[in-house]
Amino acid sequence: MILRTLAIVFLVASLLTALYAGPGRTVGDALAGSTMNTAEGLVARYMTPALWDMLIYPFLSLPVWAGWLVPAGIFLVAAALRPGRG
Repeated sequence: MILRTLAIVFLVASLLTALYAGPGRTVGDALAGSTMNTAEGLVARYMTPALWDMLIYPFLSLPVWAGWLVPAGIFLVAAALRPGRG
């Protein structure tokens, strides 16, 4: 029951984020106003361009609300694996 409740909380957070930020706003846009220059400098110094293109860029191009769906999915799967106790 707790796992399903947590999943619902994350799903509601995803919905509220989509309503507040807009469904098309990306993670990169959301971070651009705060610390994006610092993060880009650190990543450019310590990561190869191939690793940046494979890992970081796809994450930055996701919608902001999609980040909440990952923990919601994890909690839903965990609840499904524990029938009667999830």
